[in-house]
Amino acid sequence: MIRITGFDNWLVVEKIFGTDFCFSNAEIVNVIANGLAGTLTLELEVKDLVKSPPGKWKKWDLVYIKIVFMGVRECAMFVNHKHICIGEFQVRKTEKDFEHKLDVQCGEHYIKCNYAIARIQNVKPLVWDENFQYYVVPV
Repeated sequence: MIRITGFDNWLVVEKIFGTDFCFSNAEIVNVIANGLAGTLTLELEVKDLVKSPPGKWKKWDLVYIKIVFMGVRECAMFVNHKHICIGEFQVRKTEKDFEHKLDVQCGEHYIKCNYAIARIQNVKPLVWDENFQYYVVPV
């Protein structure tokens, strides 16, 4: 069993994907760093098996997850304009109160930062739309 620390609502994704879920193989589709607000937002497309879908979900090909890291300090990243597949997603508690260290490795790309707390903001099912040639939230 994997226990991810540093999230105030980790149970949200654990209920859907199970206790061994850790974002490995998820694809980063957007990263927003706001230095003045002290936030880092990751938008992900997750391909993992959905073990317990919410009742309102009827179908899905992927799952969209938006994570906001708050109280961000010492943020460093190297990412490009392409979608990036997560190889390793680690969070650990530091010696300081209210501080966690995020380390996302994606081959040559990476995201690292210290933060106070993270929150899962959105979890939505995505289905492939032939008209748009893209994944969309089903209606």
